[in-house]
This record gives sequence, structure tokens and C-alpha cells, in this order.
Amino acid sequence: MYSILFYTAEDRLGDALIKLPAILGLHKIRPDIQLIWVTGSQASAFSRALAPLVTTAISEIHEKSRLGIYWRAAPHPLRDRHFNCVIVSDKKLRSAMLLRALPHDRFIAPAANFFFSDKKPLRPFEQSVSEQTRVLFELAIDQPVKLELELPIPLRERELAARILPAGKEYVGLAPGAGGCEKCWPLERYIEIALAQTAQNRIPVFFLGPMESFWRRTIMDRVPAARFPEYTFEGTSLGGPLLTIALAARLTVAVANDAGAGHLLAAGGRPLISLFGNTNPVKFEPPYNKRTVIRASEFGSTQVSAIPVGVVMQAIDTLCAHCDD
Repeated sequence: MYSILFYTAEDRLGDALIKLPAILGLHKIRPDIQLIWVTGSQASAFSRALAPLVTTAISEIHEKSRLGIYWRAAPHPLRDRHFNCVIVSDKKLRSAMLLRALPHDRFIAPAANFFFSDKKPLRPFEQSVSEQTRVLFELAIDQPVKLELELPIPLRERELAARILPAGKEYVGLAPGAGGCEKCWPLERYIEIALAQTAQNRIPVFFLGPMESFWRRTIMDRVPAARFPEYTFEGTSLGGPLLTIALAARLTVAVANDAGAGHLLAAGGRPLISLFGNTNPVKFEPPYNKRTVIRASEFGSTQVSAIPVGVVMQAIDTLCAHCDD
């Protein structure tokens, strides 16, 4: 069995969702591969929220291994194992130099333009994380790898999503939250968007994470037609990220900040409008479907609040008009 150790410094939900199509694509063409997933300092979403999606594609997960972080080598069981290929996905010299000490036949690392790597891509290394991951796998197995965009969402979540958002209506998803306030387009503007959708017989569907759940009452008071499909009427959570992805697949279009919720909605495969302030929309581009990026820089600012409501509404109308194209 061919073994690949894939090292990533961190593996949060959004990052993992971007890498997931490459992982599934690798497994599709080479189901015999033993993929060992290793994080440096962070936990991995693949061992938690996204675990059901990688049960066959990832053989082992080692979280918070501290490998690739400290020059003084700490004891770790992986140090005594041999791997056919070791991939270090981040571009830090330290990570590449430390992981290169693991027993291996082939070593792949983009640090210093693949200086430490046994192989390097013939073309410039892609900027998006999904493409980077795909190319790294290709270098590991000497075969083309295609992104697998159809996620194996469990039947339970898909059936529940179908009951919550039944067919026959236009649903516009809205995800107003983000990990930092600087990434948030003002809530008041999301409410304005929601009211405009109601006036056009579309149903506004809000996706609120745990940190934004207190917005629910404000939105309900202002937008009576709004849906909150991740929660019961009393505010109890119905499910996790897999349900969110299943619900997102039933949307006509969605609007989200540059945040994890946006990656979840993108994974549903429907058109997404992403709102950006001063962050890079290319590196963490979700590969799943058509995305419309609206950047504050288009309006002479680095603040996401500079994006006008009218521009977002026009983008929604355009995508809704072509939703079946």
C-alpha cells in the first residue's frame, strides 16, 4: 500500500473544506493509498465536523503533532515510520526542513520554490489552496488528480434539509457573521437585502454561527419572513456543518462574508456572492461552483462596509435570473 503523509500547519473548517475536493479526487483514482493527515498546532476539522466525509479517503489523522514547529525534535510515533511520500503543504522553511527528517522515499514541499522537494511542478504553483493541494498530490503519485466536487453528505442531513427547505421556492442564503468584526458587512445591510428578497417573493434564509445566534431575535423582528434553518423555533441547534452544506445545496444563491460560513455555503454547490474587505479572495477561493467576488477596493476602500447594498442586490438578481443556466 502506498502511503502519503500530508502535513498542514492548521486545519480549520474553511481550510479543510477547500482541500477536501482534492482529497476526494485522490481517493477516487487511487483508493489503495493510505493517506495520513497531520496538523502541526491546530485540531483538524476532518476529525470532527467533517469526519463523515473522509472516512474512506483519510486513513489516519494526527492532530497537534507539533511536527514542523520546534527545532528540538519531540518524541512522536510518526518519527519511527517510513512513508512512500511526505508532503509539507505550507511554505515555511522550518516546516520543510523538520519534516524532511521523517523516513521517506519522496519528499514534496513548496517552501523556497520547492528547493527541498524531490519534484516540483512544471507550471507556476497555483495560488488557490484547492489547486495547490491537487498539484501536491499529483507530484506525489505521478498521476493527474481531478477535484471531486460532489461531497458525500449523509442521507440523514440531505433528507432533513429537504424537509426544512422544500422544493418549489427561491431561497436566498445570507451569512452575516465572521470570525472578526473587520470582515463583517453590516448586519443592517443584510436585513435590507432580506427585506428586498421578500418583496420579490424570494425567501431570505439566514445562517448564523454560535457567535451570531443573538442576532436571531433582531432579524426575526425586522424580517418576519426570514428562515433560520439550522435552528428550531425555540433556538435549539438542529445540526452541524453537514446540515448547513445540505441546506446550502437547496439555495438559489447565497451572500456571505469572507468567513467559514461562506465556505460551508459554497460547498453546497450553488452560486455564492462573497464580500471582501482587505483579504485575498484568490488564495482561499472555494472550488465548488460559480462565485461572484465583490471587493471593497472596487469602491476605494479596504473596509468591507464600503460595498453598497445596491451592488449586492444587483448581483443577486443577476444570479437568480440565470440560476438554471
